[in-house]
Amino acid sequence: MIYEAVLSAQINVLKVMKPGVTWPEMHRTAERAILQKLVEGGLLIGDSIEDMIDADLGAIFMPHGLGHLIGLDAHDVGGYAQNTPSRSERPGLNKLRTARVLEEGMVLTVEPGCYFIDALLDIALANPKQRVFFNVERLNNEFRGFGGVRLEDGILVTKDGCENLTNCPRAVKEVLDVMGGKSWPPEMDIMPKMKRTWVKREGGKMVKLFRGFGGVRLEDGILVTKDGCENLTNCPRAVEEILDVMEGKSWPPEMDIMPKMKRTWVKREGGKMVKLAMPLIEQ
Repeated sequence: MIYEAVLSAQINVLKVMKPGVTWPEMHRTAERAILQKLVEGGLLIGDSIEDMIDADLGAIFMPHGLGHLIGLDAHDVGGYAQNTPSRSERPGLNKLRTARVLEEGMVLTVEPGCYFIDALLDIALANPKQRVFFNVERLNNEFRGFGGVRLEDGILVTKDGCENLTNCPRAVKEVLDVMGGKSWPPEMDIMPKMKRTWVKREGGKMVKLFRGFGGVRLEDGILVTKDGCENLTNCPRAVEEILDVMEGKSWPPEMDIMPKMKRTWVKREGGKMVKLAMPLIEQ
């Protein structure tokens, strides 16, 4: 559900991203898509996504900006240049690296995410305007300690739309196929809504226009301890773990098969998260 929510956010942004729209509009588009999927999955309750937006609920799950300009540097300057819109004070929007109106030729990242951060969830549950939207029991029993999902693509703004320059698997089937050893890019584009540019149709067949693989990025939050470090991110990392979660198995698992990741495992006891000493498999 969480992966599909983030993927839906990417698709919805790419659908409307073009010259003339503002970056805060794109951020809100991503928030709406994620909140809608969380409602469909039974984690959130309510008929009005706009009421959730008004309550700043999107910033609880996506506490970062949608993306940033790319140019001479990975995080390019110009986000809040002279004579451009200023930074918003609203939660979520205040994390944006730019509020500019998009122009043809701009390149930005589109990187929506959906995170379950205890500190932010606790704030939301203490706020009556936000708590009303939560299925609190399901949140506490199934999603506390989950971590999160984030997808990042590099997008070129074109004359009448946008073009995705990132050539990574995005559909769940694509991810599973690549993990299973199948070649990339594929013979058929099963997700044209992603607007990827590495394929075109000739004579009924997909012809590869390979611009490069793209890349893989893993992001964990690490605490430096007295004699080493501790991984605060409890996400699947081993290929076996990822495949298990994609097939519907529970997380966290009963056994830590990758102790080298130094993850701090947690479980809920009496309404509180406590550290869980996981059985280890020697490597």
